[in-house]
Amino acid sequence: MKQVFVISDLHLGGRPDKRDAEGRLVESGSQICHSYDRLREFVAWLTTKVGDEVELVINGDFIDFLAEDDGFAAEEWTNDDEAAVAKLDRVVEARRAKVVFDALADFLHAGHRLTVLIGNHDLELSIPAVRARLQWHLRADATRYAHLFDGEAYSTGRLLIEHGNRYDAWNVVDHTRLRRERSARSRGETISEEERTQMFFLAPAGTKLVIHYMNPLKARYRFIDLLKPEGAAMIPILLALEPTIEPSLRSLVRGMNIIKSKWQHRMVAPDHPQEDDYGGQDEDKLDSILSEELGALSTEFPRASAASAAYEEEMGGFVGAPAVPFPQQVGGWARQFGESARTAWDYGQIRALPDGERRLRRLHAALLRLAGKDRSFDTTFEEPCYVEAAKSTALNGNFDAVVYGHTHLPKCVDLKLGGRSVYLNTGTWADVLRLPPALAGNFEDCQEELRRFVGALESNDYADYVQRYLTYAEIHLRADGRVDKAEIHSFCGTGRPQEPPLTSSKAGP
Repeated sequence: MKQVFVISDLHLGGRPDKRDAEGRLVESGSQICHSYDRLREFVAWLTTKVGDEVELVINGDFIDFLAEDDGFAAEEWTNDDEAAVAKLDRVVEARRAKVVFDALADFLHAGHRLTVLIGNHDLELSIPAVRARLQWHLRADATRYAHLFDGEAYSTGRLLIEHGNRYDAWNVVDHTRLRRERSARSRGETISEEERTQMFFLAPAGTKLVIHYMNPLKARYRFIDLLKPEGAAMIPILLALEPTIEPSLRSLVRGMNIIKSKWQHRMVAPDHPQEDDYGGQDEDKLDSILSEELGALSTEFPRASAASAAYEEEMGGFVGAPAVPFPQQVGGWARQFGESARTAWDYGQIRALPDGERRLRRLHAALLRLAGKDRSFDTTFEEPCYVEAAKSTALNGNFDAVVYGHTHLPKCVDLKLGGRSVYLNTGTWADVLRLPPALAGNFEDCQEELRRFVGALESNDYADYVQRYLTYAEIHLRADGRVDKAEIHSFCGTGRPQEPPLTSSKAGP
């Protein structure tokens, strides 16, 4: 019986928080994983396993090369080998992380197998010099160590494992260009910016969004890295924190070219993104695509509880019909929301309230709507783009189990293929910020908790709201390759290694 354990989205690295002797936050950092000790315990627990074969798969986003750190600015792509190796060394050799890599080396030395896949935050691990350096840090040889870096999924028996960013249009990686770049860099060739634009690797839209739009916001509000559900809750919370939406709006409008690049890789089949560059598409078609994207974005803005008809009428003009050219839509959006934050929301009784309470009530109304439909933490529900991709892969490849990461949300979903195939998502070992259930109550009953929550986000000291689910998948394969067991668990220490998913662990600082 082969035992396969899968973890993902460790996001090791980043600048840690600075705290005083009493533990009070002095300066917020960019590190989002604070579970290094638990991770070391987990690997040590696996090392004691016995059986025909024990394998650990680290399924992408092992190292976070997009996280800011002292001495290294966050950038879309590290185009210098020495700089990329130095970034890896800094992560591995940090005292908090070294224990993890020592544990992984011990795991290999015990005769077990380790397989590493790349995600979308650790693409530098595909560079030959960085791959060699990682293998050196792990003290690994090719006998029991494998590193998949070229867009391949990993299969063993009737189990298929991949990071999952391939099915997220924001984060599809152009592996053709990346292969071309690795080939050039392996020969010591330099790459000019003109050559890069024409031939070599360009970061996906999601990376551009992180570096150019999200990171400036995260410098002020670190919770942005951690919040789930990220899309539906982020905008109303930022509206509550910011006295005006205008600065954030201008940043987003400037980033609309990033939304264009998202559509470079729309899905042409459930498990296959298109390859053609968006620049070659018909301009009218592109405007229609962007209108669709902007319309989806608009639904995430909170609606006032009073005079909703008037509000909906104004919001209807915001998106416009698909026939309206995209630049005009953006201009209309900027005018409507940029002139005055108050005029967009001041309807009915809310107009008479002081600004602070008015923003709190808008946030509360948005969270109430979200509470009724959000299924982020329902482990039996997954977004259709991932379910359909997993189902297609299971059918085409005759797999019993398909495992993704990427979303930071643990899942275990029956693929409805006659009970023979299951989809698992391994969640994350990074921190997760979950909205307090108390916020979904009556405003008068929960306003103090709402104020406390908003204050914690504003001060970047929100430890009371952080959860650490430390999820992994455990799959047992029979000698014929069939999946005998496929489950997800939360690791809460060696005394509680197989807790139900979404059991929170508070180990570490």
